[in-house]
Amino acid sequence: MRMGIYISLVVVCSLLSFIAANTISYKSGISNLLATVSAQAGLGQCPPCPGICTSEGVSASTSLGFPEDCTVNSCNGSTIKNRVVLNGLGRDIVIISKARCTYFDNMGHEQSCGDVEDQTVLSNVCCPVGQAQPHYECNFGGGCDLDNSCGSDKCEPGVRFCPCDAGEYSPHLECDGNTCRLAEYCGTNECDNEGGSCGGETCGACSTDSFCYWNCYPLTACFYSQCD
Repeated sequence: MRMGIYISLVVVCSLLSFIAANTISYKSGISNLLATVSAQAGLGQCPPCPGICTSEGVSASTSLGFPEDCTVNSCNGSTIKNRVVLNGLGRDIVIISKARCTYFDNMGHEQSCGDVEDQTVLSNVCCPVGQAQPHYECNFGGGCDLDNSCGSDKCEPGVRFCPCDAGEYSPHLECDGNTCRLAEYCGTNECDNEGGSCGGETCGACSTDSFCYWNCYPLTACFYSQCD
């Protein structure tokens, strides 16, 4: 009988240890997640912090706490601070603010010791989770523009390009004067090698535009006896 009770106690203790460990692990995971979000401040989801921020891109709720003791420059009083609870990812910012530390004198008049540190929630000032401000959008010509509003990147200059209609490409090579340049918007290739020559002396002397068309590049023409 005693052996059975002993085994039952061991099982119960093991279960309690498992639950406690997993609860601590869960809370630790949430804390690490929120710490990661706070560390990513400035990546675009939230505007620049208007002071000292403790958390950004979070979902936070706030309520008034209970009176508590406070001391400012040897002046003892009491204060009521905001109670801030973090509930995961969201659109809020938690910023350092101030609360008054006060006491009552012998006449029953409230006097101020000064300010103590508090926290305030700025609600819905960030973009929705997964979006950023500014972000990149594709324009009608297939170029990648910076858009100063909330959204997700549709492109990224030099990295991810906008889709084009059939027969056009982004990026593509086009002639800029006599030089072949890379253009990051939709168009057709006018030359072969970025930075290379795009007509002129390498195509030889000309007398007609058709010579340049067939012997140089289609969009060049004959100017002053040279393809350009």
